[in-house]
Amino acid sequence: MVKIRKSTLFGLSALFLLCSLLNHAWCKEPIGKSKEFNKSFSEVWDSTLEGLTKAGENFASVDKETGLIIIKKYDREIPEYDLYKIVTQLPYSVEWQSARMEGNIFVRALSDTTTRVICNFKIIATGMPYKYENKKKVTLELLPKEYLLESNGRIEQSYLGLIEEIIGKK
Repeated sequence: MVKIRKSTLFGLSALFLLCSLLNHAWCKEPIGKSKEFNKSFSEVWDSTLEGLTKAGENFASVDKETGLIIIKKYDREIPEYDLYKIVTQLPYSVEWQSARMEGNIFVRALSDTTTRVICNFKIIATGMPYKYENKKKVTLELLPKEYLLESNGRIEQSYLGLIEEIIGKK
């Protein structure tokens, strides 16, 4: 049987506790991607379209019968610091060149007086992956690579806030 010193056991316990605390501090609660409104489907639908139009969004598809709105923003320049704010996880170091955003907003009646809006967006970004070797930047690919990045909820929250603002004015 292997004997473990008390100091080693204490050190491992302290390291485990420290790692748990650091991990907890870095992990943020996911941001909600849906919201319920105490309004009819028609009121929420109209407010959603009004808000998106005021925001200058281009609609790829709008279908009131299914409650689906599809938005696509092509060749949107997203500064790198903004990209870090709106995605859940980035791959290794990438020098971003461009990004576009695609997503949908789904408006669904839960009852005559309650409607839920669900938003879901993704970012398709192009960039050159790199790493550092001996303090020198080394490119890992010959050509830019395309990445599909998941939204962390901030984009969705901005749209839901916009819809809520329009509904509040009515």
